[in-house]
Amino acid sequence: MWLLVLVALSGSPEPIPGHWGVRWEGPAPEPARTGTLVLRRVDERWVGSLTLGRPYRGWTLVSVDGSRFSFGDDGATLTLELDPGVLTATGWHPESVGAATVALEAIAPPAELSGSVLRPFGAGLPAPPSELRPPETFAWKPHAEPRLSGDGRRVWTFAPNAGVTALWTGAADEPGALRRVVSHGAPQGWWDSDPAGSAVYLAVGDAIERISAAGERSIAASDLGKVRWVEPRWAEGKLFVATARDGFRLLEVDLQTGSATERYAHPSAEDVVFFPDWGPRFVLQRDRILHGQGAYAEIVSIHSAAGLPLGLEVLQSQSIVDRDPVPRVGNGPVYLLGGRDLSTLGTLGRTGFLPVPVPGPPGWSDATSLVPDPETGAIDALGRNAERVGWTALTGDGEELGWLESALGTDVNVAQRVAGDRRWVVFSFAGDQPRRYHVFDRDDRTVRLVGSPEVGAWRPVQAARLTARDGVAFSAYLTRPDPLRFGTGPWPLVVLVHGGPWSSRFTWTLERRAQKWADRGYATLAVNFRGTAGFGWESLQRESFSEDRMLHDVEDAVAWAVAERAADSSRIAVVGSSFGGYAALRFAGATDSLARCTVAGLPRASVMTQLETYGLGGAGLAEFAERLDRPLLVWSGGLDGPNPDAGIAGLVGLAVAGGKPVTWVRFPWEAHGLEQSVNAAALEGIEDHFLGACLGGPSWEFPPDFADAELEVRAGVAGVPGLADRVRSSGAGGVAPLR
Repeated sequence: MWLLVLVALSGSPEPIPGHWGVRWEGPAPEPARTGTLVLRRVDERWVGSLTLGRPYRGWTLVSVDGSRFSFGDDGATLTLELDPGVLTATGWHPESVGAATVALEAIAPPAELSGSVLRPFGAGLPAPPSELRPPETFAWKPHAEPRLSGDGRRVWTFAPNAGVTALWTGAADEPGALRRVVSHGAPQGWWDSDPAGSAVYLAVGDAIERISAAGERSIAASDLGKVRWVEPRWAEGKLFVATARDGFRLLEVDLQTGSATERYAHPSAEDVVFFPDWGPRFVLQRDRILHGQGAYAEIVSIHSAAGLPLGLEVLQSQSIVDRDPVPRVGNGPVYLLGGRDLSTLGTLGRTGFLPVPVPGPPGWSDATSLVPDPETGAIDALGRNAERVGWTALTGDGEELGWLESALGTDVNVAQRVAGDRRWVVFSFAGDQPRRYHVFDRDDRTVRLVGSPEVGAWRPVQAARLTARDGVAFSAYLTRPDPLRFGTGPWPLVVLVHGGPWSSRFTWTLERRAQKWADRGYATLAVNFRGTAGFGWESLQRESFSEDRMLHDVEDAVAWAVAERAADSSRIAVVGSSFGGYAALRFAGATDSLARCTVAGLPRASVMTQLETYGLGGAGLAEFAERLDRPLLVWSGGLDGPNPDAGIAGLVGLAVAGGKPVTWVRFPWEAHGLEQSVNAAALEGIEDHFLGACLGGPSWEFPPDFADAELEVRAGVAGVPGLADRVRSSGAGGVAPLR
């Protein structure tokens, strides 16, 4: 157990009962964080959650019932016991949790636009009839990546089952006969099986846990720090664990005794490459820099063991998957992906980063993944992800990827290679089927399915390489509805604009929202406009790069969809969050907008900075609000950075004063994203009804637990059909509980 002791500085929890502002000062070296503690009395018990946030990130630490709360009569002190299993289930890293004193201040009511705040209430309304498939049909999640034992005979997998993640195991040759051995939180990083398959080991916070094939759980080692990577030495009965605590540390863990001995420490290294005797070979430092026109990149500086810089720094795109050196231990070549145009393969040497020529035609996207030989570390294949994933084989082993793509009819990647490299775990993924995991036996040339999500029907996704009006290439993904149900088109179109923009992209995979909208009869177009991660530095540096031209790419993609008879040009909605929310606002305020309506999520920074950059501050913002003549749904997080409401409240306030069709839904205890599933479900219901009114499609009912959502409708409740029947007034400036 960890104990987190919270001391209220301001006495009782008024003026908002049960809602407290939190400042967490420890433990070192964690930076101070601010967040929100929410306590609610429900059916004679306390229910609560603690959310700690920082700009662009928020997460829920724990949500437990009243048995774990001790609340003093004066409301001044709260002792919260955090169970490691609960922490694991939330994905939190327990190594950064310890006994700490945290300052609490009662939160004052937020400023109102005008009148009352509307919040959910349980009205017991009957659900309207619907012929649509239920929402859970689309809530698929693939099984966690399976692992084979070192001898290739046993398979392990963590798989969701009725909301509980469980460990399953069995013979690799009989994947249909796997049995559930224990319920457990999903792994938080590294996990692997011993060679004989007698047990699986996994990183859980600052510990290494062991689970036997019979389901017996034990702690192999604890108090390690956040685990970066693990190098097993099964024959020696040891694990060499790289951790993040006071910099970089390498620990030698004895699996018999559980003792951990420090073998190496560095006060600031991001990663270290070692010789086989565990002497340091290379030290890597990383830093995030501003590159191009607003795009961030990572600079990797390489140093010798003595701390001397070696050669040039390596510029890496945030889209690169294989950022870590391959391998981390040994005398052989050590690879990185990097480069100042399209990402290139190179080795670390005594003189720095040495580019490695890659045969084959140049790609127009970054190299994003490597397949290394498990023994030598030599690179067998290099992958690029343009509109589809493409592999360049560098060795005979790398040519197996081409055979697998042909055999499975999908894009593929390699997750594991064991049994003398004769058995691989590979996963297939495509825009016409969900991700699936397989065991590939290279000797008998068989591919056995070992992991696949249970999903309903889905619609295939078309990958397209498009050319913008100025000749720039970009990719987009189009999902059409079923023509047997909704005709041959054109259909209403939802345009998805991703966030970032430089740190995100869409890929050729089944996308949950696109599948949901296809079931309503909408087509969906997901656009990788210029500036999207993974398409080379040239795309960020060319003269044509600008936010205006990025939005022109979206318009050009829509024009293509209209020409393909996939989109009804009179029924188009633009949906996005973060940068995508900003883009949606730009389309909402354009006089010649292609959008009939827009959904702008989490546009906190956008309204305050980008809109003002375009001369829309002050009187310009009022002019922008005046141009809002089509329905707009804005949703935001009340903890989304400092002063998150200022820009949104100003814009919405001007729009409301002008009688514009704007709805603002605010989630007061969420940051830059919705961490609470009940809030995410509520937003989905609101968005669904909004788009139904705009595009003329059907709508699902609001989720049954809508009354539990912590949200406020700050303006325009009538803009979402049915929402007024689901919320009540808390009174002007009111602070009623959210149930």
